[in-house]
Amino acid sequence: MPSLLTYAFLLLLVLLSSCSEPPSNAPDPLTREAILTRKKAALERFRRIPVREEYGGLAADMHRVGLVNVQDMDPSIQVSLAYATPNNFLDTAIYGDLKQAFLLLEAAAMLSMAQDELSRRHPGYRLLVYDAARPIRVQQAMWDQVQGTPEARYVANPAQGSLHNYGAAVDLTIADALGQPLDMGTPFDHFSEMSQPRHEERFRKAGKLSKTQLANRKLLREVMKYGGFQGIPNEWWHFNAFSIKQVRENYTVIE
Repeated sequence: MPSLLTYAFLLLLVLLSSCSEPPSNAPDPLTREAILTRKKAALERFRRIPVREEYGGLAADMHRVGLVNVQDMDPSIQVSLAYATPNNFLDTAIYGDLKQAFLLLEAAAMLSMAQDELSRRHPGYRLLVYDAARPIRVQQAMWDQVQGTPEARYVANPAQGSLHNYGAAVDLTIADALGQPLDMGTPFDHFSEMSQPRHEERFRKAGKLSKTQLANRKLLREVMKYGGFQGIPNEWWHFNAFSIKQVRENYTVIE
């Protein structure tokens, strides 16, 4: 009987096969051979992921249900979880001692491919993850905390859930060769229209978003699209690996 590892490889190969093509303005359009090469590279990374037993707390819970530490998939990706410190819009370290970013296996492989493209375009640049998988109980805690405040509209109702609650979404930016985040015009979790990609042209014309800031956002979107992710119109930092329909049909919420 095939092992669970074999099934995982097969599922990963199928989902990676459905990844979208890179944007038309990417420097080098991918050939079929190049696409197959990057899929094989992602599978090879998965084969090398160590079996870890040292996780505790939330990390242990997410590891136990089969999520992957993105730095096990690709050590070149940086992680600085915003909700593991009080320096966020909640003013609370909602993740406690969690230091690792976890995603579904397929999403972690896709993120690694995005990092590959970023490194190809800008050697030394690294993806910097602010948030990834988020258990539903943490979503509930966030929801409870913002009730009755202006921030309530920015937190998904746990009754419906978020793609973060499946390990299928990631919040991130790009760090330069010194590890410093690129200037995106606003910080992460800056809930204003200037943070929304759908309003970028208006703010560019008004001189409130510079060419450099917009170029940095465009670079992030392009490398994430290369990996198969889709952005959203109201947060420059948020990217989805799959649609909510795909996720609900194929995965379960992280408890």
